[in-house]
Amino acid sequence: MSNSTDSSHAFPTNNLLNGRREAAPSRRGVLMGLGGVAVSLALPAQAASAAVATGKKGPVAASTLSRVDRAFLRHGLIHGAWVPNDDSGRWQPSTRQWLDSGFTTPTFYDAPLWNTALMNALPNCTWATAKGPDGFHLTSPPDLSKPILTGAQKTRAKDLFAVCFGDEENYSLELQGWLTGLTKNLRKEAPDALAHTNQYAGQWSDADTRNFMAAADPDLLTFDEYYFSMTSNYAGGSITKLYNNVERLRRLAMAGNDGSFKSPLGFGQYTMGFKAGMLLGKKAATTLFPSLSRTSSVTSPGLWAASG
Repeated sequence: MSNSTDSSHAFPTNNLLNGRREAAPSRRGVLMGLGGVAVSLALPAQAASAAVATGKKGPVAASTLSRVDRAFLRHGLIHGAWVPNDDSGRWQPSTRQWLDSGFTTPTFYDAPLWNTALMNALPNCTWATAKGPDGFHLTSPPDLSKPILTGAQKTRAKDLFAVCFGDEENYSLELQGWLTGLTKNLRKEAPDALAHTNQYAGQWSDADTRNFMAAADPDLLTFDEYYFSMTSNYAGGSITKLYNNVERLRRLAMAGNDGSFKSPLGFGQYTMGFKAGMLLGKKAATTLFPSLSRTSSVTSPGLWAASG
C-alpha cells in the first residue's frame, strides 16, 4: 500500500528463479502493474523433486540452494491476493471465483490471519500473511514467547509461502530488534517459509535497509509503489522515478544480507492497487472482479522481480 492507511497493495506475484539468473518475460507480466519488467519464469514445480541442480562446476546438492530458491522450486509461480478473514463482514471470493481468478495464494492481512472456509475449500493451496504476526502494524513490542502460527495455520504450515511482519513502519533500532526476533521464531516453526517486511518507496534509507538485513537476515526485500493510485505522480507521465526505485531495491537485494553479492535475496514490488472504500481502512478490490462492492478486499496482482 501507499503511505496512506486506506490505499491498497497487492501481494507481489512471485516468479523468482535462482538469484543469479537473468530475468525472462512472464505471461503474468501483461496483466497489470509494471507489465513484463524484470520478471522471470518460474521453473516447473516438478523441478523441486530433483536431487541436484546444475552449477558451473557440475552438480550442486539441492540443500545448498537458498531458502528463497527452494521455496520457488517447491511452489512454482505465486500469484497472490489479499483476502479478509471469515467474519470480517467484507466481500470474500467464493471458491469458484478464486479458482477462476488466476490467483494461487490467499494472503491474510487481518486477525486472525486465516480464512477457514476458503482454505478448507483449497486443499494444498499456498498461502501467506501480511502485517504479521497478529494482523496489525508493529507499533509495540511483539510477544516473542508466543507462537507465530495459530493452531489453524499449523495444519497448513507446509503450504505457507511467506510471512510479512508488519507493514510500512518507520525504521528504528527497536523495530529492527522486533523483526529479528520474529524472523528467528518463524524459522523454528516453519523453516521453509520466507520472512520479510515491507515499506513504501523511499521510506527506509539504504543504510537503514542494510542494517536491517545484517541484523534480521530476511529472505526477501519488498516495497510498494503504484503507477495508479490516489496520489500517483506517474499516470500519463514519466515513470523513470518508479524504475529507479525498483533498481534501488534490486541493488540492495543483490548484495545479500552480508553485502558480499554472493548470496542475493529475492526482492519484490507491490505494483498495483486501487482504493475501494474506507471500511476499517482495508484493502481494495481487484480489477479481475469488476462487479465487487466498494468494500471489497481482494487486491490486484503485482509482480516479483528476479534478483539477478
